[in-house]
Amino acid sequence: MNKKDLKRFFLITTIIFIITITLTIGISYKYYKKLEANNNLIIASIINNIKEEYPDIKDENIGHILNLEELDEYPGLEHYGILIKEHNISNSNKYIMNKCLLLLVLILSAYIIINTITIFVYLYKRNKNINYITNYLKEINKHNYKIELKSLEEGDLSILKDELYKTTVMLNEQAHQSKKDKESLKNSLSDISHQLRTSLTSINLMIDNIMEGNKTKEEERKLLVSINHKIKNTSFLVESLLKLSKFDANTIEFKPNNYKINKILESVEDNLRDLLDLNDITLNITGNKKDTLYCDNKWQIEALTNIIKNCIEHSEPGNNIDISYDKSELLTKITIKDYGKGMNPKDKKHIFDRFYKGESSNPKSIGIGMSLAKMIIEHDGGTINVESKINQGTTFTIKYLIKK
Repeated sequence: MNKKDLKRFFLITTIIFIITITLTIGISYKYYKKLEANNNLIIASIINNIKEEYPDIKDENIGHILNLEELDEYPGLEHYGILIKEHNISNSNKYIMNKCLLLLVLILSAYIIINTITIFVYLYKRNKNINYITNYLKEINKHNYKIELKSLEEGDLSILKDELYKTTVMLNEQAHQSKKDKESLKNSLSDISHQLRTSLTSINLMIDNIMEGNKTKEEERKLLVSINHKIKNTSFLVESLLKLSKFDANTIEFKPNNYKINKILESVEDNLRDLLDLNDITLNITGNKKDTLYCDNKWQIEALTNIIKNCIEHSEPGNNIDISYDKSELLTKITIKDYGKGMNPKDKKHIFDRFYKGESSNPKSIGIGMSLAKMIIEHDGGTINVESKINQGTTFTIKYLIKK
């Protein structure tokens, strides 16, 4: 029982108690006044009778008799022929006393009964709500996330209900997302296996052609170049999958340190040199060469390589990609902007989803690079945001809070 429940329960029982006490005092006072009036009549009657029968009796003697505590036991009244116990008003007093006692007993009984009913109703409602929540949890355990919780009164159970509802919504979303992920994974594995089979089949065919021995040196060289290219693509695919699996298994150990940002970006440019030259794209890097970033150098290069590679794939030949970085007292920011095709809102929403391929994606893409980049950046304590407009380009903003 929480504070609100205790307060409510205490308020109800206090009101009942106050009503009971008020009734008791009121009834007692009412009947006390009746008894007092009757006693005054008895005394007046006694005095009148004595004076009528014995006019010579002195008033002080009568007062002495009437001031005795046990008036009905005083033998002098019987001597004068006055019997208090047989007096009509005395009998009325007994009736009043009995009636008063009966009413007080009824009030006390009603007080006990009402309190008992109040406690019983409270416990009944509480147990009913507990059973309801228990059955609700049983349904959740059966993976039935579509049932809704009814409203409960404020208190511990209401708070529990709200938390259970949040958990249900979260589990429902996770179940829905898990179903989507499984379907996406199924499709992606189908695509990956298809790419692997295609590459291996092509490699085998080209090797068979070379082994036939009827090719010229130039033809053999071209076949070897193609084999090398397909092997690199296959290796990249396998390595990317292995990296993702390591992140999922939480087996990657980051070794953060302060590294100069321009050196990180130079390494990224070296990784992408062939792709940049092939597409005639230039990286424009600006920033203070003294600025550093606290991160794992190897994985940071991996993340930025994947992001900039995505920008290259969505840019037209001859375009530039602007990369700027700056560092303040609070954070380090890296901005990567291309001037290519841009993304529609649907693709933008899912760009960091694993195995997701947008409408304008490279047909050879498997949808791992951006997901891996986001995982690395967040593992390093950073955040990444994307803004894009169709035919105007895309901007990636990466922020790292300064660690002191």
